[in-house]
Amino acid sequence: MAAVNCPTPALWITLAAIPTNALLAYLLITGQFGLPQLGLFGAGLATGLVNSATFLAGIWFVTQYRPFRDYQVLRSLWQFD
Repeated sequence: MAAVNCPTPALWITLAAIPTNALLAYLLITGQFGLPQLGLFGAGLATGLVNSATFLAGIWFVTQYRPFRDYQVLRSLWQFD
């Protein structure tokens, strides 16, 4: 996104991911609101889930909106080189 001089979507995705990660990690570490108390494993699980969601949000944005859609990022994903 930065290569085409449009880093704003990545900024908003990251700004949404940071508090989500903090909240989810807190909830899974301490076991609040009926979630299991997982300790350090909960922190890792929260981080992994939020990183996966961040990746999927970036891929979704790149495939749906201009000017990124014109590059057809996933066009040859299933083709062998």
